Amino acid sequence: MQKDAGSDIANALPITYSQYNGTLSTEDNVDLYKFYARAGEGIGMIATPDNPSLQLAVDLLGENGEILSQTQAPQAGAPLSFQTSPLGKNTTIYIQIKDNNLSGLAVTGLKKYTLELKPIVVAVPVTPEPSPTATTETLPPAGVAELPTQTPPPPPSQPIVKSVTKESSFSTLGYSALGIVLLAGLVTLLIVLRKMRMKKMNGGKTS
Repeated sequence: MQKDAGSDIANALPITYSQYNGTLSTEDNVDLYKFYARAGEGIGMIATPDNPSLQLAVDLLGENGEILSQTQAPQAGAPLSFQTSPLGKNTTIYIQIKDNNLSGLAVTGLKKYTLELKPIVVAVPVTPEPSPTATTETLPPAGVAELPTQTPPPPPSQPIVKSVTKESSFSTLGYSALGIVLLAGLVTLLIVLRKMRMKKMNGGKTS
């Protein structure tokens, strides 16, 4: 059988991540639980009243009884749920549960409730490592076909080079013919002059 939670730190009931049943009354209007919390974890709590007149309030206390946080249900009969941030170190936390509607003026009997604790683990996001091929390959843009590299054809041969070659050969032939004509004229002139000289010499002997 579950032991009833005490009303102070010295008599607090040790608990773990599980579900527990508790009762409150005008004579016992506070239940105190002792919980050992681990670093890096948050604590999720759900307190649900079984009595519609029970309005739950939860206080979290530190190791020395100092108040860390306070939460209460929005109305009587409503469940209360909350969670803490991840803790920075291993520590002992006291969970104090009260009924805001209890008073010493009238005895209303026992009011039952359930308390459930769950660990809240914050997942650390992992950045995926880039693929080795993603940094070494360069892909063409989407929708653009990659064309093969083409070597431009050599420029066509210029016909003007051939015509210049013909003109050069014609000029050479022309110069050769002109030289022959001039040489023939010179020879003819020398022959005429020689004949005139001989004729003159012969005429001189006769006189």
